Amino acid sequence: MSTNTRTIRERKLTTALFTHLPGVLESVRATGRLPPSFRSPGGGEIGLRILIERRGVDIELTEDERLVFDAIEIYDGPIGGAILIEDALQRQRDR
Repeated sequence: MSTNTRTIRERKLTTALFTHLPGVLESVRATGRLPPSFRSPGGGEIGLRILIERRGVDIELTEDERLVFDAIEIYDGPIGGAILIEDALQRQRDR
């Protein structure tokens, strides 16, 4: 799923997750782009659950997260990330 079809809430949550993955922030700071590949060492679902527990679903991005957000927005390949059920249901209703 393209990040462009996701809601801003989903894109911000994805950004917050990606920012803390090994090598992502360093690559974005050095090149302005995401690294060619990266993985969540413990599973993105666990990280997302913890993130939502701590910060909720309507988050404000930190300065570092804003850098990664911008890199995600210009990325043109397939990318995983957060999908909120209520937002996905709304997308279906809007079709």
